[in-house]
Amino acid sequence: MASFSQLRLQQITGSFGTTSALQINDGLAAATTSSLALTDLNGILGNLASAVKRVHGAPSSTEATAGRFYQDLMVGFGGVEKVQFRDSAIFLNSSVDGQLDIDADGEVEISTAKFDVDASSDFDIQGGAASKVSTTAGNLSVDAAAANLILDGHTGVDIDASNSGKVSIDGAGGIDIGVAADVAIDIDADTLDIDASGAVTLDGAGVAIAGGANASSFNVNDGGADAKDLTVSVTGGGDSSLFLTSAGTGTDAIDIDATAGDMLVGKSLADGKTLKIGKNGAVEMTLAPHGTPANEKFSVVNTAGTDNGAVFLHAVAGGLVLSGANGKKVLSKAGAIELSSTGNNASAIKLHTNTGTSETIFIHNQLGDDSKAVEILAEAGGIDMFTQAAGKSVLVRSEQGGVQLSGSLGIGLSGSVAFSADDNMRANAGLQTGTMAFANNPGEFATFRAKDLFTRETSVIGALNALAASTEGGGAVGRKVVTASIAANSDLTLNNATLDDAGGFADSINTSNVLPVNTDVFVNGQLLLSGTSAPGASVTGGDYTLGSPAATGTIRFAFTLEQDDVVIVKTSAAQ
Repeated sequence: MASFSQLRLQQITGSFGTTSALQINDGLAAATTSSLALTDLNGILGNLASAVKRVHGAPSSTEATAGRFYQDLMVGFGGVEKVQFRDSAIFLNSSVDGQLDIDADGEVEISTAKFDVDASSDFDIQGGAASKVSTTAGNLSVDAAAANLILDGHTGVDIDASNSGKVSIDGAGGIDIGVAADVAIDIDADTLDIDASGAVTLDGAGVAIAGGANASSFNVNDGGADAKDLTVSVTGGGDSSLFLTSAGTGTDAIDIDATAGDMLVGKSLADGKTLKIGKNGAVEMTLAPHGTPANEKFSVVNTAGTDNGAVFLHAVAGGLVLSGANGKKVLSKAGAIELSSTGNNASAIKLHTNTGTSETIFIHNQLGDDSKAVEILAEAGGIDMFTQAAGKSVLVRSEQGGVQLSGSLGIGLSGSVAFSADDNMRANAGLQTGTMAFANNPGEFATFRAKDLFTRETSVIGALNALAASTEGGGAVGRKVVTASIAANSDLTLNNATLDDAGGFADSINTSNVLPVNTDVFVNGQLLLSGTSAPGASVTGGDYTLGSPAATGTIRFAFTLEQDDVVIVKTSAAQ
């Protein structure tokens, strides 16, 4: 090979050394400057010898064969010339203009305190097999100062902090993952913590967040009075649904609670749509708003429950109000209706109206034909039916049948009681045509009841029977023939000591039931007029008066009875 080489010691970095002796040894130190101050030939030769030692490569200065210089160390322009090490497989060369090639059939190892690669254009590091860039201490920084940093793995990219550190990804303009193509992204971590000073948006064709076997939560810390909402929604219309489902078996499998504010459910439910709570076909509550008022409904339905309490409304400490619009009704379509009170209270069940004078309370059995179609029963107490309004009556009637009053201990009638053969019983003005009063006043009834024929146990019918019997077999006629004159206003005793019992006349007359209407008094055949004075007083207003009612009565006359006058007392009163 043609030689076009030259060796310049000052161009070989680190080859210049210093010494004070004419010898080549390994203890020479590298010169710290290229300008040496030498005053004799020994110094010059010593430095030269040191430089040769570092160039010719011989392991010792005592070797006979000097180090070998390859002719290719500095090659000419172009060609395949190379700097070769050990063999032809390890070399430095320039295969094309402007390019430096380092080739080795094994490994190229660069060991230095600091390694700096600068390229005015791009640089390319490629490995034919698995490769690694690492540091034994400190950070490894890969920085694209003016453009993007691209990590491209043909089958995947694995970023791992294998020891105790974390993987931190930060971008001054944001972080985009998976924006170049629609591919799957899998994040698997013991704990995933996503913090953002602004909003966090998860957007996808479908989003699924699973909490695994541990408790999970979504929380918005409102930070005070500002309205900061947590919204879970389905938008865009169509046959889409929002499902909130729990397979938990506890009593709080789904717990929706507002601890400080109000709770709104279905506040914007569209007309014609329904809000349903409960199991369909079992127990279900339905709210159905509608643009047509007649079609707007609220219902609570128990489809399969058979207990009397299948639908149970209970106010533990307060009342329960069923309220409807004026003119509307509260209807029940149950097989039976039972109002039952569990409290020991007066007026435990009360039907009450208190709005206007047109109100009525109406109990109506339309089709029942049993004799007890409407039954009012008090098992332990009495029944009180009354009216407090002046001039109003309590009317019990049967338009096509009879009215029966039955009492095992009797039936008491109080007040102005009247009997009628027509329907004109009583009006505000008093008794009507076609009626007969039972008694005109309490005194009249008391007088009737005080008769000796009756006792407190005597019934009305019993009293009528007693009067009938006394009329049929009662009454008496007494006679007295005066044997000596009797002064006016003197009592004549109607007993067997006075009356003559001959000829069938009674020997005594009981005046307990004697009244002017049932008694006639004759003197010498002349019918006398009864007086009006009180018993025992002088006779006024008539011819005679009867004494106080007694088993043996008395009579006194307003005039003197003379000898041989005949006195006859005839009465139909019971004796």
